[in-house]
Amino acid sequence: MAESARQEEGLWTAEEVASYLQISEGTVNQWVKFGKIPVVKVGRLNRFRPSEIKAWLDEQARPATEGAS
Repeated sequence: MAESARQEEGLWTAEEVASYLQISEGTVNQWVKFGKIPVVKVGRLNRFRPSEIKAWLDEQARPATEGAS
């Protein structure tokens, strides 16, 4: 099974979320700590539903201001 297909079916790790968002894993973990990103607790582990991360990302989008470069 292809890696991208596996990621779509299951839960992502913080490392996978960081790669998807092109940010550091530390940033993902800070966002989890402060409740800024949707997370699923599996025991003591943080996991992420790809559909929730994509929806969350869409919600974060802000329109560009006029005159911004």
